[in-house]
Amino acid sequence: MATQAAVTSKVIEYDASGTKSKGLLFWDDAVKEKRPGVIVFHEWWGLNDYAKKRAEMLAKEGYVAFCADMYG
Repeated sequence: MATQAAVTSKVIEYDASGTKSKGLLFWDDAVKEKRPGVIVFHEWWGLNDYAKKRAEMLAKEGYVAFCADMYG
């Protein structure tokens, strides 16, 4: 577990079967070694602050977390 989390986020564009989509990638910039990744999917109403906060919490625990925006 990271002791001093320096969580960073970045918009990532990706292609899913020809459909252009975006998501948010969260990671602790203080961690330099490899770490596990987690995909966070939002509820039916879209990518909101709740999903983003969960991804940020995972990043503080030492994961790389990607919030996929299923609606683009």
